[in-house]
Amino acid sequence: MKKLISLVTAGMLAMSLAACGSSGSGSAAAGGSSASSEPTTVTVYCMSFNNIPEDSEVTRIENLMNDYLAKTYPDDNIAIDIKLFGPAEYTQKVQLAMQSGDKIDAFFERALVNDVASDMLAPMNDLLEKYGQEVTAKLKEDFDENPYTATTINGTIYAVPANKGMALNGNLIWDDDIAQAAGVDMSTVNSIEDLEAVFEQVHAYDPNIVCYAPNNQGDTSLIRPILRSEEKIDCLNDTDYYAGVTMNGDSTVTNLYASDAFMEKCKLMREWNQKGYLQADAATTTSTAPELFSAGRCFSTIDAYGGDSAGAVLSRSSGHNLKSKILYNFYFDSASVYVDFGIASTSKVPEAAMKMINRLWTDEYLINTFLYGEEGVDYVKPDADHWAYPDGKDATTVGYTAALCTGVIGSESLQYQPVGTDIADIQLKLKHNKESERSPFFGFMFDASGVTTEMSAIANVYNQYVPGLICGTVDPETTMPEFLNALDAAGINTVIQAKQEQLDAWIAAQK
Repeated sequence: MKKLISLVTAGMLAMSLAACGSSGSGSAAAGGSSASSEPTTVTVYCMSFNNIPEDSEVTRIENLMNDYLAKTYPDDNIAIDIKLFGPAEYTQKVQLAMQSGDKIDAFFERALVNDVASDMLAPMNDLLEKYGQEVTAKLKEDFDENPYTATTINGTIYAVPANKGMALNGNLIWDDDIAQAAGVDMSTVNSIEDLEAVFEQVHAYDPNIVCYAPNNQGDTSLIRPILRSEEKIDCLNDTDYYAGVTMNGDSTVTNLYASDAFMEKCKLMREWNQKGYLQADAATTTSTAPELFSAGRCFSTIDAYGGDSAGAVLSRSSGHNLKSKILYNFYFDSASVYVDFGIASTSKVPEAAMKMINRLWTDEYLINTFLYGEEGVDYVKPDADHWAYPDGKDATTVGYTAALCTGVIGSESLQYQPVGTDIADIQLKLKHNKESERSPFFGFMFDASGVTTEMSAIANVYNQYVPGLICGTVDPETTMPEFLNALDAAGINTVIQAKQEQLDAWIAAQK
């Protein structure tokens, strides 16, 4: 994987914590101790999407990593204490640890503005300058010349981004066997509107095939990635409801749902639904594209993926001949950098924590051991760049794995990839990271603490109306006025005003 050290890549969710661990000597914590003293233990909290290993198995991996750290970076004089928690409990565990005084030094976090407001994160400017030079260089190489723009608030850096493929372009996925059988030419498709003529042929070939299905329940990707790309939407940190956005680089915060662009897309979905191209209950059905592809009953979907191998990856999971092409280029806003690691404000060893993050982001052995465990025991390497479970083993039977944490921690360009992954796709993700258009407001982060009541009410309105509108199960001509009135009653204009005031202040501060 060393040949990839010059390039980039791309999985994830929330937060939690508990547990304890021993810390090293005071001199080690200061960052300047000699290697002969006891190493400073850094307790790292991370969310894991795999089964959580037994404590003894985690200790086995810690020992491997700590032996390596002692031999390879003796001047760092640090040791790792790994705490893995599932998504359902992670956030609570993190908060509990800080409140109770349990040891927590570095942790995965996804709510930067809230965590800073809650005083959960230590400032990192000086720490990065002294102990994070390698991670900064790696992020500049793989991501952006100013890698901490979206993790900086009022001039203070609070987190290190997970170094992965963040540019998730809008990919059209389709069953190529169905396309060939129906006699359609997919090279003519360059936007969602171009699919109309294709669907007409597919529907005539077999009316039982779902021409287009949501990849996630109730979401046909109209807002993200389609409108996000077409209208260059900056969601101003509201990735869930897009309540108050900027469009096409204009600094005026506006209501996306009152725009002509949103209305036209909803009309298109309504037309598709009426013609039978979508499932009649597309807004509520749990039969989404992945399931329907596997059953051979879905022709296409659009969703956001990194790189250019979505079709190949989905073919392996579905058992069908799926192809993909990028239709919508990613538009970077601050919310695009949504997975990062911070140093706990309660940590008594912030210097050592910074050193640990620095190594996990830049050392191939350390990050792959953290993710996959012990080579030959928990995973094997069929070649220099790929990994697999040992014969007869899988994610549920190996002693240790955190393999699904690849998009949460470290640098993806240093991580071994699953067998079957095209390594060139990792390089493409890095290219997209660097070349995707940035919002002029990249770096702005909205503090919603003053409008929590309104945001909660908007969430309820969104969930009531948006799935039906973007899946074509309701008539937008009659439903849109109701939706917009409900948003007004929920307080969307208050949220828009708050975003506008904060954005104006941020723009003024950049001058």
